[in-house]
This record gives sequence, structure tokens and C-alpha cells, in this order.
Amino acid sequence: MILTYKIKHNKDFNIELNKAKQVAYENQMENDRLRYENQMENDRLRYENQMENDRLRYENQMENDRLRYENQMEEQNLLDSW
Repeated sequence: MILTYKIKHNKDFNIELNKAKQVAYENQMENDRLRYENQMENDRLRYENQMENDRLRYENQMENDRLRYENQMEEQNLLDSW
């Protein structure tokens, strides 16, 4: 096949093969770079979401504690008024 290519096209197949290998290598490097960038972005978004969830959980807990305290005070006031 290589000899047929060389005779038919008057070119060395190894040169074309090396070009194809170089393109494949460059594509693989670009794919690896994009995969790494996507992973970094996913990690960043996961961290930001976790921080926001923690903040909201804390705010909810504080609000629940405040309401529980207010309810206890109201109950105590009702009991004291009897």
C-alpha cells in the first residue's frame, strides 16, 4: 500500500503519516487542555454551590433559633399572665 501510494502520488507516505500523527497529537493536547479547563470550572462551581448551601443552611438555622426563642418567650409570657 505504501509503495502504491508512493508510485501513484509521487510522494513519500511517511511524510503524510507524520503530518497525520502531528495533527492527532495536537488534537489530543487540545482535548486534554479543554478537559482540564472543564474540570477546573466544574470544581469551582461545585465549591461555590457548596459555600452558598452552607450559608443558606446557617441563615435558616439562625432564623429557626430566633423563632424558637420568640415562641418560648411568648409561651412564658402567657404562662406568667395566668
